[in-house]
Amino acid sequence: MTDEQKKLSRRFIAYQFLIGFWLVEAVWLYFYRLYMNDAQIGALDTVAFGIGLLAEIPSGALADRIGRAKTVKIGIFLAAAGIGLQALGGFWTLLVLQAICMIGFALISGADEALFFEKLKFNKNSVHWRKLITRGVQAVSLAAVVAIPVGGFLYSFNPKLTFVLCGLVFMASMLPILRMKDEKPQSARTGLGGSLRDYGRNIATGFRAFAHKNLRLYVPLILTLLGALHIFDWGILKIILMDRFQFSEAFGGIVLGAASLTVLIVLHIMHKYAEKLHEKRILTILSWVVIGAFLLAIPGLGIGVGVAIILILCLADGVLYPFFSEIFNRHAPNEQRATVISTASFLRTLPYVALAPVVGWLNMVGRLDVFLIIWSVLIAVAWAYYFAAKKRDNVIKVDTEA
Repeated sequence: MTDEQKKLSRRFIAYQFLIGFWLVEAVWLYFYRLYMNDAQIGALDTVAFGIGLLAEIPSGALADRIGRAKTVKIGIFLAAAGIGLQALGGFWTLLVLQAICMIGFALISGADEALFFEKLKFNKNSVHWRKLITRGVQAVSLAAVVAIPVGGFLYSFNPKLTFVLCGLVFMASMLPILRMKDEKPQSARTGLGGSLRDYGRNIATGFRAFAHKNLRLYVPLILTLLGALHIFDWGILKIILMDRFQFSEAFGGIVLGAASLTVLIVLHIMHKYAEKLHEKRILTILSWVVIGAFLLAIPGLGIGVGVAIILILCLADGVLYPFFSEIFNRHAPNEQRATVISTASFLRTLPYVALAPVVGWLNMVGRLDVFLIIWSVLIAVAWAYYFAAKKRDNVIKVDTEA
């Protein structure tokens, strides 16, 4: 890599560390439970994530239109304000602020990766981007190792302070990209109608990209496998499973910290052997590992099994991200890269928006096993489609000049 690529890579890792310093990860559901039950939390998440979902693809189109750096900075501000002010509490306050937070995440999603990918100018046929993404996920995992137990301690001391500090740290993630600029795409000035038509065309482009044979085979896995991990990582399923295995708040924080450390170690190994990792084999293994974890969670076999399930699902979430990021960036056209990535995020988020209140209600009535069984079957079907459609197990070679 050139000196400029190394400098940008360091900025990317610093940025990932700061956005990964999520102090409320292990405690947010407990805070929400002060004001509502699990079914209400699911309904709140459906509305908030639904608003973010509606903003997801237009946000990518906006980034492609006005510039990725500006879009990411606006997104960071909204997300940081949305999470920090949740300290105010109350159902309607949390609903509005969570929606603002989700809009911020939608603006960031896709645009941040597209910004760095565009600036780094890696050869598309090299694994340098996957290696950097892996380093970025390692930075997020390292941040979680520190942030989760610290957040747990802060929550036991002052729950509201935890949210305020989380928002401030997230705001600090703007520092590594503060001086980054990108060229605003050149286009003729148009009125509101013309702008809306442009957005419509960009959104259609994102979906058309996933109709292409290079990306079409991944759509069922995005909806089911990545969707399941999104429900687990971003939604209420993680803490519901910890409740199912009778984790205390403090022990849950320790387990999540240990999971982040495990992800960090595994990603280090992945980075070292990136050239030898076969996409088809990795996606096959992870699909069936997640299915096994879901089915193993049904009988509630004890705290040891619960720890193993949480570790497995956290590990699968961390390992899958570099692979799918590389796939999306490799196949997306340069001028619509953020739109394509945002479309993928839209597809991944869609199941949780539809199912959040259902998952919360099933947990309340003691029938979470219905969701776990049905979703395991859907992942198996999605994997079968991918396995049949993927004719060869590609290994991307390193381009030493990239």
